[in-house]
Amino acid sequence: MNIRADLQARGVKPESLHEEIVDVTNVFEGTKCVILSDQIGKGGSVLALRLSGFEGLLGTEINPNRRLGTEMAERARFWGKVAGIFHTDELPNYGITEEDVERIRTLMGFRGGMLLR
Repeated sequence: MNIRADLQARGVKPESLHEEIVDVTNVFEGTKCVILSDQIGKGGSVLALRLSGFEGLLGTEINPNRRLGTEMAERARFWGKVAGIFHTDELPNYGITEEDVERIRTLMGFRGGMLLR
């Protein structure tokens, strides 16, 4: 309920969550991130989605040992048939650099939280 209140206070509305998915694979060509490198090598792609108003919330624990980002990752794997997600609240990490994150933000024209899948 606290996350809901935070999102409402930030002006996030359900209709704002249906935003464009952007292919950012080119940002990660030659990446040191083994997970993304393997996917790209298999012909996969890296997609990004804006999460307007979610910055700083994806690491929030919603149940013991369970974060909002984990919940979203499970739903993305099931409904989106993706291998997984990274979100900008946990980046840079996993071989994804701050420069990579900045290039994605520039490409998308956005400063808030994002999911990569």
